[in-house]
Amino acid sequence: MEDRIQEAFDKFVEQVQQMVLMEHRRRFPMLEDPQISFTTGRRYWKILRDNSAYCFVDRTNGDILKAATWKTPAKHARGNVLNEDPLNAVTEYGAVHLR
Repeated sequence: MEDRIQEAFDKFVEQVQQMVLMEHRRRFPMLEDPQISFTTGRRYWKILRDNSAYCFVDRTNGDILKAATWKTPAKHARGNVLNEDPLNAVTEYGAVHLR
């Protein structure tokens, strides 16, 4: 299961990078491209856009969580990296709000 989540996470980060770059270049062609990276913690991967917390992904189950603060995710999942289309859970600025 951990390998499936790791593979899905890697693919998710690539998709986020492509989406953010495409939207950023479309809206702000003269500005420098944002950088997407991630850090690995004990329970969560933190995806960063430049120097801001973009979202968190739970390493145990693949849930995508909105960033509550720089260090902590919000409580409720917005999606999962194992879903058919995990990009439904994020925009170019981070995880979506609950509906």
